[in-house]
Amino acid sequence: MTRRIGSLSRPQHHCAVPHCCFILRLCVYLFIYFRSFFVLNHMFIL
Repeated sequence: MTRRIGSLSRPQHHCAVPHCCFILRLCVYLFIYFRSFFVLNHMFIL
């Protein structure tokens, strides 16, 4: 019983960390994308 609980709890904890990293990475990519988009807009306007 203890071995089954241990094996079940480990993958959940292991999968939670990359999920947070993926969200943070996605936010960074969106920030860079919007920043470059606004820079291009200003260049075209000028």
